[in-house]
Amino acid sequence: MFTDLVFCLSGPLKGGRDKFSTGIKWQNGRVHRTVSAAVTHLVANEASLRAEPKKLAAARQHNLWIVTQEFVLSSIKKRKRLDEAKFCLFDSAAVATVRSAVAARQKHNAQQTAQQATAAAAQAQADKAAAKAIAEQSNSTSSSSSSSSSADESGGSLYDVVVCLSGTLSDRRSNLIAKFKKYGIKVASSIIKTCTHLVSNSIEVDKRTSKVKKAEANSLPIVKEDFLHDSIATGHLLPVSSYLVSNKSTNDDDDDDDDDDYEAPTTKKRTATKKRKATKRSRRTADSDDDDDDDEEAKPAPKKKAKTAGKIFKNDTFCITGTMSMVRKAFAKIITSHGGKVKKTVSSDVNVLVTTANEVDKPTKKAEKAIDNEIFLVSEEFITDSVAKGKRLSENDYLLYDPDGAEEEDDDY
Repeated sequence: MFTDLVFCLSGPLKGGRDKFSTGIKWQNGRVHRTVSAAVTHLVANEASLRAEPKKLAAARQHNLWIVTQEFVLSSIKKRKRLDEAKFCLFDSAAVATVRSAVAARQKHNAQQTAQQATAAAAQAQADKAAAKAIAEQSNSTSSSSSSSSSADESGGSLYDVVVCLSGTLSDRRSNLIAKFKKYGIKVASSIIKTCTHLVSNSIEVDKRTSKVKKAEANSLPIVKEDFLHDSIATGHLLPVSSYLVSNKSTNDDDDDDDDDDYEAPTTKKRTATKKRKATKRSRRTADSDDDDDDDEEAKPAPKKKAKTAGKIFKNDTFCITGTMSMVRKAFAKIITSHGGKVKKTVSSDVNVLVTTANEVDKPTKKAEKAIDNEIFLVSEEFITDSVAKGKRLSENDYLLYDPDGAEEEDDDY
C-alpha cells in the first residue's frame, strides 16, 4: 500500500511512534527521522508543527505532503491508499503545488526504474547464459567420468527442486528460505506431493520425526543442508549420495546381538522390581516397624520427572490459524497435552500465534492483531520440534515475522 513512500513523524502520535512506524513498515513503507529529499510525507498536527518549525520549513522546501495521522490509519483500515488532500494541513493552492511536484518526482522515478529494469534484465540474461554454460560443462565432465551413474545422482536444474526443512539448521529459516528462493529452489512448510528432498540432520532422523517418517514413506532422499549450498555454488543439482543423512541407530543395529543387549536391561529391571516387591511384602509381615523405610526404598524414582517432563508449554497460550500439515484439533491436542492453552481468537493472554507464511505475506485479521500486540508468529515446526526434543525451543528459530528484523532494514530510522 505504501510502497515507494517515505514518512517523517512529528510530535506525539496515538498509540506511540513505535507502533505507528511498525504499521507503516507492514504496508511496505519506510520511516526516516529527519526531513530530506527522499521523504514523501510529513505526519504531523498543528501543535507539532508549531513546536518543530524546522521540519515544517524543510517539508515545504521539498514540496512534501504534510498530513495528519489519520491518513495512515484510515488507509490501513480501508486497505487502500487514500487521497492525501483530505488529510492535508495546508490550503488548496499548496495542494496543487505539491501534486505537480509529486507528479514530476514520479516521472523521474519511473525513468530511473525503467533504466534499472533494463540493466537488471541484461544482467539476468548474462547470468543465465553463464549458468547454462557451467551446467553443460559440468554435465559433460560427469558423463565422461561416470557413464554408469544412477538417475538420482545426475545433474539437474535448481528450479526443479522442492525441499522441506526439518530440525536445527545453520541459520534462521527465514534467511535460508530467502537464499534458496533466490536461486529458484522452492521451499514447502511440510512434506507435500511435489517435494523432492527433505533437508534435515541425524538427530531428527534418529528421533524419526513426523517429517522423516513421511519422507521415507514417499521415498524422498533425506539430505544435509550442505547439499543445497554446494548445489547453488556449482549452479546445478549435485548427486545426493554424498549428502545423505545417516541414521546412527540403524548403523548400530546391524548386529543382532546389539538388539539383544538393548532389550536385556528392560527385562532385568522388571525382574528386579518383582523381587523388590516380594521382599517388601515379606518384610511387612515380619516387622511392621520397617514398613516406611521399605516403601521409600521400593518406590521407583523417575515418576515425578515423567509427570513434569511433558509440560513444556505450561506458561504459553496459543492461537492457531492457516492451513497446517494436520487439522487444528490435532495441533490443539498436542499443545494441551504438553501443558499449553489454545484460544480461538488472538486475545490479551495469547503469546504465540501458530500460522503459515501465506497468512503473513497476505496478513489476516489474526496475523495483524498478533503483530500489533507484539505476539510471536511462528511456524508449526516450533510445536513439533519442541515436542520431539522434549523441551520448549526458542521462538526465534521459527519466526515468520520478525519486528526487530523489519526495523533493521531501515537504517535511517
